[in-house]
Amino acid sequence: FITTEEDEDVFFTKADLHPKSRNATLREGLKVGFDLKREIKGDRAVNVRVLE
Repeated sequence: FITTEEDEDVFFTKADLHPKSRNATLREGLKVGFDLKREIKGDRAVNVRVLE
């Protein structure tokens, strides 16, 4: 999950990572950017990019 600046958790999977970020080591506290996709089950982060 990604926690937004509004303290909401948004679901994502490794398949949702931007191609340039797929080899990045993901860890808690890492700054990322993403696009929000509205789905029936809830919001999902797509095109997730590592910013640090």
